[in-house]
Amino acid sequence: MEENALVETTSARLDRTAWAEHIERWQAQGTTVAQYCRETGIATHRFRYWRDRLGSASGGFVRIDPPSSAPEGLWLEWGTRHRVHLGRDFDLETLRRVLEATGAR
Repeated sequence: MEENALVETTSARLDRTAWAEHIERWQAQGTTVAQYCRETGIATHRFRYWRDRLGSASGGFVRIDPPSSAPEGLWLEWGTRHRVHLGRDFDLETLRRVLEATGAR
């Protein structure tokens, strides 16, 4: 779908494929959800709904690239008992198993 076609259809109901394309463009752009939605004329709450819905269909993972200022990677913390370090080259399947074992979603 062409970029102009995406913008033109924002006032109408978008299908799953169009939302997936919007989410991919937003991720590639590297802006905030609010900024992307302003630029494309999409309601922020609707974008977040589809981002979460499509993310759930793909296992709930969203690509996160640690900034170059964090060469050691990232720490994930949830609740008061869980903390996981992700090195820059972590294995996604191992992370999935860790999250499942801890009951995280």
